[in-house]
Amino acid sequence: MQIEFIDKKILVSAKVLYEFSVKNFSEEDSKQFLKKHLGIGWSLTSAAQYLTGKSATDTIMSLASDFEYEGLTKKEFLAVMISAHDFCANASLNGPISAGRFVDSFKI
Repeated sequence: MQIEFIDKKILVSAKVLYEFSVKNFSEEDSKQFLKKHLGIGWSLTSAAQYLTGKSATDTIMSLASDFEYEGLTKKEFLAVMISAHDFCANASLNGPISAGRFVDSFKI
Protein backbone atom coordinates (compact mmCIF):
# COMPACT_ATOMS: atom_id res chain seq x y z
CA MET A 1 0.00 0.00 0.00
CA GLN A 2 1.47 3.34 -1.00
CA ILE A 3 1.48 6.14 1.52
CA GLU A 4 -0.46 8.60 -0.66
CA PHE A 5 -3.51 6.33 -0.42
CA ILE A 6 -3.53 6.26 3.38
CA ASP A 7 -5.78 8.75 5.15
CA LYS A 8 -3.58 11.45 6.70
CA LYS A 9 -5.71 11.32 9.88
CA ILE A 10 -4.67 7.69 10.42
CA LEU A 11 -0.98 8.48 9.97
CA VAL A 12 -1.03 11.57 12.19
CA SER A 13 -3.21 9.98 14.89
CA ALA A 14 -0.94 6.95 15.13
CA LYS A 15 2.20 9.09 15.13
CA VAL A 16 1.03 11.41 17.91
CA LEU A 17 -0.25 8.57 20.11
CA TYR A 18 2.98 6.65 19.65
CA GLU A 19 5.17 9.66 20.46
CA PHE A 20 3.05 10.49 23.51
CA SER A 21 3.15 6.89 24.76
CA VAL A 22 6.95 6.67 24.55
CA LYS A 23 7.23 10.09 26.18
CA ASN A 24 8.77 11.90 23.22
CA PHE A 25 5.77 14.27 23.21
CA SER A 26 4.21 16.00 26.19
CA GLU A 27 0.47 16.63 26.18
CA GLU A 28 1.16 20.17 24.94
CA ASP A 29 3.50 18.88 22.19
CA SER A 30 0.75 16.47 21.15
CA LYS A 31 -1.86 19.24 20.95
CA GLN A 32 0.45 21.37 18.82
CA PHE A 33 1.33 18.44 16.53
CA LEU A 34 -2.34 17.62 15.97
CA LYS A 35 -3.25 21.26 15.38
CA LYS A 36 -0.39 21.68 12.88
CA HIS A 37 -1.20 18.51 10.91
CA LEU A 38 -4.99 18.12 11.27
CA GLY A 39 -6.29 21.48 12.43
CA ILE A 40 -8.21 22.55 15.49
CA GLY A 41 -10.58 20.20 17.27
CA TRP A 42 -8.20 17.25 17.57
CA SER A 43 -6.94 15.81 20.87
CA LEU A 44 -5.22 12.66 22.06
CA THR A 45 -8.69 11.28 22.82
CA SER A 46 -10.10 12.06 19.38
CA ALA A 47 -6.97 10.58 17.77
CA ALA A 48 -7.50 7.35 19.75
CA GLN A 49 -11.19 7.30 18.84
CA TYR A 50 -10.35 7.78 15.17
CA LEU A 51 -7.99 4.79 15.20
CA THR A 52 -10.77 2.53 16.51
CA GLY A 53 -12.96 3.17 13.47
CA LYS A 54 -13.50 0.60 10.74
CA SER A 55 -11.58 2.51 8.09
CA ALA A 56 -8.52 3.09 10.29
CA THR A 57 -8.56 -0.46 11.65
CA ASP A 58 -8.86 -2.00 8.18
CA THR A 59 -6.15 0.28 6.80
CA ILE A 60 -3.66 -0.47 9.57
CA MET A 61 -4.29 -4.21 9.42
CA SER A 62 -3.72 -4.20 5.65
CA LEU A 63 -0.42 -2.28 5.69
CA ALA A 64 2.44 -4.02 3.94
CA SER A 65 4.78 -5.80 6.33
CA ASP A 66 7.61 -3.43 5.34
CA PHE A 67 5.48 -0.28 5.70
CA GLU A 68 7.10 2.66 7.50
CA TYR A 69 5.96 6.21 8.16
CA GLU A 70 8.24 8.68 9.94
CA GLY A 71 10.02 5.88 11.75
CA LEU A 72 6.88 3.92 12.66
CA THR A 73 6.63 0.38 11.35
CA LYS A 74 3.51 -1.67 10.77
CA LYS A 75 4.15 -3.38 14.11
CA GLU A 76 4.09 -0.03 15.88
CA PHE A 77 0.94 1.05 14.03
CA LEU A 78 -0.73 -2.18 15.20
CA ALA A 79 0.41 -1.61 18.79
CA VAL A 80 -0.95 1.94 18.77
CA MET A 81 -4.25 0.75 17.28
CA ILE A 82 -4.61 -1.90 20.01
CA SER A 83 -3.78 0.67 22.69
CA ALA A 84 -6.38 3.04 21.24
CA HIS A 85 -9.03 0.30 21.47
CA ASP A 86 -8.06 -0.44 25.07
CA PHE A 87 -8.11 3.24 26.01
CA CYS A 88 -11.49 3.85 24.38
CA ALA A 89 -12.97 0.77 26.06
CA ASN A 90 -11.80 1.65 29.57
CA ALA A 91 -11.28 5.42 29.83
CA SER A 92 -14.67 6.06 31.42
CA LEU A 93 -16.58 4.33 34.19
CA ASN A 94 -19.73 5.11 32.18
CA GLY A 95 -18.72 2.80 29.34
CA PRO A 96 -16.72 2.99 26.14
CA ILE A 97 -15.92 6.41 24.68
CA SER A 98 -15.96 5.06 21.14
CA ALA A 99 -18.22 2.79 19.15
CA GLY A 100 -15.09 1.56 17.37
CA ARG A 101 -14.77 -1.73 15.63
CA PHE A 102 -13.28 -3.87 18.43
CA VAL A 103 -13.67 -1.56 21.43
CA ASP A 104 -16.14 -3.85 23.22
CA SER A 105 -13.60 -6.68 23.06
CA PHE A 106 -11.21 -4.65 25.24
CA LYS A 107 -13.67 -3.79 28.02
CA ILE A 108 -12.36 -4.87 31.41
